[in-house]
Amino acid sequence: MNIEVRDVEDEEVDDVFEICSHGRLEDPIQRLGIELKRRWMLEMLDAYGPTAKMAYLDHRPVAQILFYPEEAVPYVENPRRDAVILNCIYNPFPEARGKGCGTLLVRSLIEECSRGLRSLRGRPCSFSRTSIHHGGGGLRGGVLQLKGV
Repeated sequence: MNIEVRDVEDEEVDDVFEICSHGRLEDPIQRLGIELKRRWMLEMLDAYGPTAKMAYLDHRPVAQILFYPEEAVPYVENPRRDAVILNCIYNPFPEARGKGCGTLLVRSLIEECSRGLRSLRGRPCSFSRTSIHHGGGGLRGGVLQLKGV
């Protein structure tokens, strides 16, 4: 069993949909959402750099973490320059759960936040904001506490 964590660059963007749209890739409405999110992700990559990380289990995309600078959200008044919004951590595959993919994703983000996050133009992250929601993938919500961030 080999787990690799990578920043989502242009060539990995489609892997995100293997995770977040798992089982619905052929649905026409889902396809529209995928196209909208693909455009948004490519715009974010161009403007800020990677705003997602993927975990690959034996070279197969199985989990993701999505984050972005607070300053990238147009409706946030007075955004903090050193803050990220942690939007989603998701692993929809039962056979990939409990293997450490989520832990490695979070650990990778925390380490990068400490030394300087590319999406913050190399600045360290001093604040992370998240909210819990149930995405319908059979996962239970909980409190995520990022120590050291």
